[in-house]
Amino acid sequence: MRSLLLLTILAIPAAAPAQEPTRSRPMSEMHGTCSNYRADLTHEFALMKEADVAVAAGRSVAEASRMPVSKPVALGLVAQGQVTFPVPPAQKRGGPDRFAGIVSLGELPKGQWRVSATSGVWVDLVSNSTLLSSPTFEMQTQCVDIFKSVVFELPAVGKVLLQINGAKDAHTRLLVTQISVSDD
Repeated sequence: MRSLLLLTILAIPAAAPAQEPTRSRPMSEMHGTCSNYRADLTHEFALMKEADVAVAAGRSVAEASRMPVSKPVALGLVAQGQVTFPVPPAQKRGGPDRFAGIVSLGELPKGQWRVSATSGVWVDLVSNSTLLSSPTFEMQTQCVDIFKSVVFELPAVGKVLLQINGAKDAHTRLLVTQISVSDD
């Protein structure tokens, strides 16, 4: 898992039907099971049942592997202290005992994108050297299939990087899906 695995995306799969993301809930409402999600994650739960694609996260943008969208990824991370983020994370979680990494999502169409993780990692999407805004997130700490799900706004077509930090383990499982397309 630690070796650099290069993946090529031949085509970006069609987006799931447009969903209206829900507003973030109070933390007191985020300790339930998978059935306690307010957001409709039906599409994401179905995709998470598929076989993983193994990807090794890079320590820098130059080492960032390509991560496919709409496919669950078994992501190998590195020691957080070894990672040079292109943009400082919105929140830097943990210290030398935590794991982190950077992957490329390639060029994505504008719209809303969801990053779902099976563990409590901090995720940021970066485009044009800027952190993308995140209008909502939700987690259910007793759900092993999707622990956390974060929605990001991509305002224009662009190359996108995914930054991960604060992982307790050297591996996590992620899924990136498009939840709405912007026509303007």
